[in-house]
Amino acid sequence: NIKAIVQDNLILNYATGKFTGRTLYNCNQLLVNQNTIYQYPIPDLTGGSDVLGIRIENSQYATLHKNGLQYVGSGIYTKGQLIGTQFECNTFENNYYGIQFESGSAISDQGDSGVFNPANTWIDYFSTDRVYLNGTLANPNFKYYYYTGDNLPIPFSANLIGKMNPTQNSTNVNYCSNDTILPFPGGITTVAMREKALGATARNQLVYDTLQSEYIAMAKEYAYILLLNDTNIIYMGDTSDYVYLAFYNSMKNSDAAHTIRARKAMDENDLVTAQSELNLIADTNSVNHNRIIVDNIYLNSWAQNIYILNEEQIRTLNEIAYGDPITDGDAVYTARVMLNINPDNVNLKHALHPAVKPQLVTENSVKVYPNPAKSQITIEFKDVVNGNANIDIYGNLGNLVLKDYIQQGNYIKNIDVRKLNAGIYFYRITTNGTKVSSGKLIILNR
Repeated sequence: NIKAIVQDNLILNYATGKFTGRTLYNCNQLLVNQNTIYQYPIPDLTGGSDVLGIRIENSQYATLHKNGLQYVGSGIYTKGQLIGTQFECNTFENNYYGIQFESGSAISDQGDSGVFNPANTWIDYFSTDRVYLNGTLANPNFKYYYYTGDNLPIPFSANLIGKMNPTQNSTNVNYCSNDTILPFPGGITTVAMREKALGATARNQLVYDTLQSEYIAMAKEYAYILLLNDTNIIYMGDTSDYVYLAFYNSMKNSDAAHTIRARKAMDENDLVTAQSELNLIADTNSVNHNRIIVDNIYLNSWAQNIYILNEEQIRTLNEIAYGDPITDGDAVYTARVMLNINPDNVNLKHALHPAVKPQLVTENSVKVYPNPAKSQITIEFKDVVNGNANIDIYGNLGNLVLKDYIQQGNYIKNIDVRKLNAGIYFYRITTNGTKVSSGKLIILNR
């Protein structure tokens, strides 16, 4: 089930200025294994994030395993939908940031408490506050996993430390010593793996801080591809099989299904079927709109071994190529390939090397209690709010159910939640445009 492997590369950069060792876009189930990326001369690590080791974007269920990132500004730099992707057994040696999550990176839990943990190794000869010592983070804070901006959409919880530093009592903490690669490159073979990989998607329970509809659509489409390629994942003899069968059936006539069938027909050079499926995709959003346009151009050119594009085709592809793949879809990548455009030359904020490194307000500066709650919750800041703080509470389908705020100069707010039904909710608190806290909120029956 591995779509691509990037393995056993030694990349030494002797140039100065901006540099990325490996750029990986739009590769689901990608395996990036045992690569070494080294910068020489050693960059100024106080601002060295112009030099990136591995940059990965919109690649679900990928595995970055046993890579050595040495003397680079950011060892691994991420953007986009990365649900299921795991960063494990990597060595970050003298990096300014180990893993840097750009605003808009959607990640899942790293490792599985009691089963295995990411077991990344942190070595820093200049400072001890980013070192992984004896299986424990010496000073677990955001410096280990730096992210820019305030929009970090993580399923279910925006507690980055909880996501990236699972409990160390793992039965498999030493698996890095062999060639075992976990968890999904070899396929989904157990009920527990299926639930971890696809359960939230199949049950429509994914919740993101931002880009809710875009990321849910990406997750559903890829989950359907997995089930379509291996229907054994649906039928495992467990009582939860009906969840995955219902999801599979619900996707059969979706726009995603037509896209998948059209792409498969293109791969098989069945241009009639490809065009027929493409015609069934509803032009209802930017993702579908761009897919229809780009795939039609492909069917009328490259698919017929015509590689010289006319002016109208070039103009149309150019407009799409310079779009944002997070909101405009994977057709952006196709357009760039057809026009031979280097992604690093696309003048999008997230396509540029990071320069500004803002100081982050930590989650510990905000308390939300009681949790579970019945009639009222209290939100308490450690210090007074420097600017109004917005409070948003979402249902488990991502719908906004309650909105409030704390005025500048205050540090505590009581909110009446009696109008909310009993269940699980998610809160997000922002101040001055920056997210300072988010998490799960449980409302009990009164």
